[in-house]
Amino acid sequence: MAKDDKQPSKFPFQPVNGSDDKPSRKTPKFSIYWIYAIIFAVLIGSNFISMKPDLIPTSEQEFKNTMLVKGDVEKISKLTSKKLVSVYIKTDSINKEFYIKK
Repeated sequence: MAKDDKQPSKFPFQPVNGSDDKPSRKTPKFSIYWIYAIIFAVLIGSNFISMKPDLIPTSEQEFKNTMLVKGDVEKISKLTSKKLVSVYIKTDSINKEFYIKK
């Protein structure tokens, strides 16, 4: 039998295309888990960012004397479960100094 005159390869694996070029590198594949991670991060982040308007407690006397008498109240809604009242101010009155300070 004749000896094989082949030289051992420098690389432990053979190139895919069969040439003596450098072996091709495999790039990481896109994983669907990245989308899940992004959605999860957005949901958690949205809990930390408040989109609600600032609510400022006001006494009943201040409400009657400064808001109601001057005609700045647009709407009043009562929350019976929490014993609270929501007062909505007219858009024209919002720019008054009293409401800017609040």
